[in-house]
Amino acid sequence: MKRFFLVVCCAGLAACGSVGGQAPQSPQGHAEVVKPLGSRQCEGGGSTLEQLQVQLAGAGVRVLAAAQGSDGRMYPAVCGAPDGRVGVFTIPAGQVDAAANAGFQAR
Repeated sequence: MKRFFLVVCCAGLAACGSVGGQAPQSPQGHAEVVKPLGSRQCEGGGSTLEQLQVQLAGAGVRVLAAAQGSDGRMYPAVCGAPDGRVGVFTIPAGQVDAAANAGFQAR
């Protein structure tokens, strides 16, 4: 019985280890770039997705999709501190360098 339990546990751990082991792949030929919105706790402000999209268009980058996200960092709950909001844009993979020149980072 102990041996059976050990085998089941090992198999379960092996299965869990392989789930989600790779980062999700974007559609072929596409890449994601991000840029902080610059908003602050209690104050808001910063840029909008539309303003950042205009910056990309000015750099000759075609935006396929846009969304608001988080940079994944933790911030102290203090008015005036950054809130970690970012604009996330899906663009053609060949235009990542142009987006980087406009101040965007590849995700």
